[in-house]
Amino acid sequence: MPAVHADRRRGGDARQCRTEQSHGGPSRPPLNRHPPDRWDVLGAAFCLVGALVIIFAPRGE
Repeated sequence: MPAVHADRRRGGDARQCRTEQSHGGPSRPPLNRHPPDRWDVLGAAFCLVGALVIIFAPRGE
């Protein structure tokens, strides 16, 4: 039985169920609206440098 019918039996809204299935879940607001601080930027830079090392490191051939 499709999830829409199961949701109706539980008293839910079928339109909401279809929307959540097609978009991967309910839409949520962002966690916060504060700009990134220096630690966020430093962490992002660290991750990018690590990814570059992994991608461009010499291979042992």
